[in-house]
Amino acid sequence: MPAANTNRTASVQHHRTCILHVPDLLPLARLVAAGCDRHTTTSVCVSATEPLPLHALANVDACVVLLSSCHSDQDAAELNVQLEQLKIPTLFVSCGSERVRVGPWCHYGHTACLACVDSISRCFADADTTRGRACQGLDDADLAGLIENTFTAILARCSPLLDGAVLHHDGADRVEYVLKDPLCPVCSSWSRQPMETLYAQHG
Repeated sequence: MPAANTNRTASVQHHRTCILHVPDLLPLARLVAAGCDRHTTTSVCVSATEPLPLHALANVDACVVLLSSCHSDQDAAELNVQLEQLKIPTLFVSCGSERVRVGPWCHYGHTACLACVDSISRCFADADTTRGRACQGLDDADLAGLIENTFTAILARCSPLLDGAVLHHDGADRVEYVLKDPLCPVCSSWSRQPMETLYAQHG
């Protein structure tokens, strides 16, 4: 497992974190929770059921959502909507057999949410499939260390994900920056206003 950056975590205040996971990622969720507990958080693993278990989210400061390739886009979208309504800052991690995507970090109302990122991904889907090779050599321990270090850096406010970055690990690691969509139906207030109000406010 990659070593955690102790200098980075020294200035991080204590956080309460909920690790939401699909059933097949429970072992990974436990590793992530254990890693975070060593440094900055008190973590609890909760299955990402429908609807969300509100009792487990009542007093958390942040969430890490672990999704797998067998988890449908619709299920992920519904999770994004529910977490936006609760206004819980959330790190989304998508784990596939060939690619791992860490991000977005959804600070709802400030950074791009999952819907913003997925709308961009659909626009450039053809280009995305031509880049990188299969992600190999990342076992659960390595992946948990990667997630742990990324989340710790976010809490310490020294991560590119705070500025809308999404990290792709697909054999050729790369960083993609996604701006918040002002017309996003999930996280933008513009998209929820009647058009008459929008025009009145913005000329």
